[in-house]
Amino acid sequence: VYITVSPEVAKVAEGIDFFQPYLKGKQFSRARVLERFGDGAIFLEPAFIYGGGSFELNPPRAPTVYGKFIEGLLSASPVRSLERMMSPSILKIALEPPIPVETIVNAAVAGALGKTNVQALDSWDKIKEAAELVADPMPMPGGF
Repeated sequence: VYITVSPEVAKVAEGIDFFQPYLKGKQFSRARVLERFGDGAIFLEPAFIYGGGSFELNPPRAPTVYGKFIEGLLSASPVRSLERMMSPSILKIALEPPIPVETIVNAAVAGALGKTNVQALDSWDKIKEAAELVADPMPMPGGF
């Protein structure tokens, strides 16, 4: 199981120098995982993860309070319907709800335990569905 970045985010960030080392590291690691595990690899590809108590730039992350609020807004049915109809673009990325780090952890556990056979969990919906396959969700220590 490898946590990487959504292809749409990587494409938008291609022209931003600040993110190049981050993206190159993700691309290199993804290639090594594929070489080693092939079809057995599971990739989590979130657009944006939130958790913790502060904003971070590299890797990008929003604090829990802000992330929960934005996830609530962007996961509403009208916004989800609009986002699903859009072609890949920066606006489509902006409308994808952020994902709590706890959900990422649970989706990773589901992948490691073989509870999902989807190789690329590349959307909020797919990651949430995989996370729900873990019978006993794992809370993050210290509320991270």
